[in-house]
Amino acid sequence: MMAIVGIAVGFVFALAVLVLSVVSFPLLLDRDVGVGTAISTSIEVVRKNPGPMVLWGLIIAAASCSARSRCCSAWPSCSLSLATRPGISIGRVLPR
Repeated sequence: MMAIVGIAVGFVFALAVLVLSVVSFPLLLDRDVGVGTAISTSIEVVRKNPGPMVLWGLIIAAASCSARSRCCSAWPSCSLSLATRPGISIGRVLPR
């Protein structure tokens, strides 16, 4: 049950990031607009074009999974964080 809840929460966060950033980041880089305008434009574009935005989200998800599987195929313990590996402490990984 916890896995299902975790996947659902992760999906909601990923969806929020997609909706807020799919147009706003390129718009902020290309045009002289404010953050509020960019975010509201991004939300409006996703609202008016749900099909292409779902397809774009699936493409990004597939590319992320593909890159992770390629990077991790030679290292079986790659799904563990650095903090959980023996011999590696957080103090040596993160700057103080």
